[in-house]
Amino acid sequence: MPKVIIQHNGVFVKGFSRVTHRVYYTKKPNSAFRFDAIDANKFLVDHDNKGHGFQIENVRMHLVRRGEKFDPFRDKE
Repeated sequence: MPKVIIQHNGVFVKGFSRVTHRVYYTKKPNSAFRFDAIDANKFLVDHDNKGHGFQIENVRMHLVRRGEKFDPFRDKE
């Protein structure tokens, strides 16, 4: 099943803390969290405009298949 990587304002979602209610980011695409498609949509709905700076208007979703290396900065051939 394909996985989804969420990109927000040029950085990638690494996770969410239920204690601090913050979304954590990383600049390294390989350390980004890989969601299932349903979980990615649920994450977006749950965390959109909740006061911690995560806005759905600035989101880009990348579909990655199993075994495929994720490199969004590489030129498409």
